[in-house]
Amino acid sequence: MAFAKLSIVHGNIFDNDTARTYAEKSIEHADRLTQRERYYIEGRYYSLDDETVQQSIDAYENALALYPDDSASRNNVALEYSELEQYDKTIAHFEELLRRGSPFLPSYFNTAVAYVNNGECDKGFELIRDFVRRQPEYHFGYSDLGGVAMLCGRFDDAWAAFGTYEESIEAGQPADVFNGNPQFQLHVLADEFDEALQANELLSDSPSPAARYAAYPFNRMIVGTYRGDVSEALVAALETADALPDDAAQKGTVLRNVARTYLQLGDTDRALAYAEQARGLSQDLDDRLDVAATTAIAQSRAGRSVAARTAAQEVERMGERLPNPWVRRLELMIAAELAVARGDGDEAVEHLQSAIELLPPGPDFAFVDDMAAYSYALAAALLEAGDRVEAASLFEAVTEAGSQRALNPFEYVRSFYFLGKIAEEDGDAAAARRHYARFLDYWGDGEIDRDKVDDARSFVGGD
Repeated sequence: MAFAKLSIVHGNIFDNDTARTYAEKSIEHADRLTQRERYYIEGRYYSLDDETVQQSIDAYENALALYPDDSASRNNVALEYSELEQYDKTIAHFEELLRRGSPFLPSYFNTAVAYVNNGECDKGFELIRDFVRRQPEYHFGYSDLGGVAMLCGRFDDAWAAFGTYEESIEAGQPADVFNGNPQFQLHVLADEFDEALQANELLSDSPSPAARYAAYPFNRMIVGTYRGDVSEALVAALETADALPDDAAQKGTVLRNVARTYLQLGDTDRALAYAEQARGLSQDLDDRLDVAATTAIAQSRAGRSVAARTAAQEVERMGERLPNPWVRRLELMIAAELAVARGDGDEAVEHLQSAIELLPPGPDFAFVDDMAAYSYALAAALLEAGDRVEAASLFEAVTEAGSQRALNPFEYVRSFYFLGKIAEEDGDAAAARRHYARFLDYWGDGEIDRDKVDDARSFVGGD
């Protein structure tokens, strides 16, 4: 049990390598424990891989069938159902946990997030706000309140909550290992990029390797992309990867992020090169699937149809072993890319519409939220197919997506360009000028999409 709890501790600071090591040690000796403890340890062990999430759920549910007061198992199984986007089961377990008087205070935050994911933002916000009012001495509650407020687009409430949280840290309270990351996203959403980078610096000293070596360089790439000049951040990210040992989980994460950035920049050769490096370092099935997906899309955009289909088939084979809905969405995204390469725009639209239908009802944390990426992809496909009205609606949804677009700068900025192009073709010069100006605010002085920048500048300048 000590090994199992150490696994939880390291998991909570996103040190997944060490968490896995302790989980493996715990299950080696599980036969020495009571039935209740064995189920708990099995649930923890199987939760560390998306491939075995159902086994984790079964173990926790077995524990609860015998011991319904087992708050740890109930909290953990609710989180596993959330990973599968089965929010009805997630919420049912969390509500039962709170009804029984959970001793685990983060359960209130987890419940609030489940409501938000399920499209019940007001309910989630009210729950966490009331909890903070009842437990003002629990300073992490203010960070939780700020996080839920940001998800719900209540940015003033988010800033106020994080302000109180930061005051408590200055007074000597401990900080969360990802302190600085939510504030980074809030600054990004306000176009305060210098302030965003300043908040991001807090991650560089975090005790969490995921914060230091994955989130920190990734956030620098996000700001670079919003500013239209990501080259320096890419170089820094690669330096981070080079400094890490090959068995560090974060090394593969950094290289996957670099590969995806080059893919967005249109540099398929570099995208494929870094994806190939990441392939050899990715330890988990979901990471290997992500690399295969990047490879399939890059090969398709490079015009290598056979290689693209081969990578797509690899995604499908691995996807059969993963129950997560994001896998189904990703398969549809790849199918749409292959359809575009064949010149079948109608099929691409159909695949992406199916993917959109699989999105959760409400927002999620920005690093896992798919709304902006899939909405933009469908908008682009509809525009190519000649449906400007529906395309404009989706591009506009991306520009108004709030926290859901924070880590999707390519989709967000390019949406302004295409809104300008649609307005221009519709003869609405004022709207075109407004959207193009927003696009130029971000990338006018940068290095990304220079052809689009020249196009927008020509219209705004009256040439």
